[in-house]
Amino acid sequence: MQLGNGDDFVFDLGIGSLRNYNSFSIPLNSIDHVFFTHLHMDHMSDLAYFLMFRGFMGGWEPLHIYGPSGSEPQYGTSHMVKHMLEMTAWHRDSFNGFPIGKGYDPVVHEFDFMEEGGVVYDANGVKITHWPTSHTKDGASSYRLDWNGRSVCMTGDNRPNSLTITHCKGVDMLISEVQNAAISLSSQALGMPAAMTANTIDTSHTPAYGLGYICKEAKPKVCVGTHYSYDDVFNNETVAQVRHHWKGAFAFGAPDLVTFNISGDGKVWWREGVAGDSSQTPRPTFKTPTIKFPAPRHPVYDVINDKIEANEIPPEKWYPKGHMPELVREWPLSKDIEIPNPFATPPE
Repeated sequence: MQLGNGDDFVFDLGIGSLRNYNSFSIPLNSIDHVFFTHLHMDHMSDLAYFLMFRGFMGGWEPLHIYGPSGSEPQYGTSHMVKHMLEMTAWHRDSFNGFPIGKGYDPVVHEFDFMEEGGVVYDANGVKITHWPTSHTKDGASSYRLDWNGRSVCMTGDNRPNSLTITHCKGVDMLISEVQNAAISLSSQALGMPAAMTANTIDTSHTPAYGLGYICKEAKPKVCVGTHYSYDDVFNNETVAQVRHHWKGAFAFGAPDLVTFNISGDGKVWWREGVAGDSSQTPRPTFKTPTIKFPAPRHPVYDVINDKIEANEIPPEKWYPKGHMPELVREWPLSKDIEIPNPFATPPE
């Protein structure tokens, strides 16, 4: 969610998220706040990659991570991040030979998953609240973001929940997962036993009839269904199920890159996003007049054994004569350095 005031927020970071951000040329260091609805891997598996390379791509200040506690400490967001950092120990120490700053020192904001309407973020006119929801295990949450008279709910995965109606009344946009309730159709398409499909949905997810009911009661300007197999096999039937209760604006949060805008007068419109067939990793963006490059924590070759280093083939043997550049074998500065930002907006 890009608010237009310089604040960007990410809600869940499942596999493929970073590929999509890259295709839209969104710099990794422009994202400082990531919120998790729950800790299933399809909602947070890109976090490790994001955190490890955000610091390398100019994200030199800590990433703020927000997420629910669990029924026991080992099931909470803090525990997950702590052990993710342990898992990436080799990566982090190897990259500490480059300017990383505090990029590997995330700040975790774990909140009580049972709190109803708790405030998890309140700054720069942005307020984000949360409430508990039912999804496979204690520790799943939903969010509402309010800013400048506009509002969005992001429910994550859950069974139809009365608290969603309570906290999302009249929002500009209500984003919920949706599942097709025609179990036989899903089973045939996916090759799964009908009982397995039904049990998964009936214990953990929101059928399209349920989403239609929630939107009928909450009355958002637009109801959005996501976490969904966007396929012609399902789409018509899913829309028909939503329409049983909800007659207002409805859209799928699909295909990938679909883009929604909430304008200043509260109108909502959407379109399929357009991205190039290929793109470079977007360059970092800095909003300050100067850029402060942090010094590495150690030179690269301090953590490579001398015998291993000695096995490197001398560059003189493989660079063409006259083409070998001046080699930069370690970061030339041992202290932070501040330089003018060449991409900063010049003063008027």
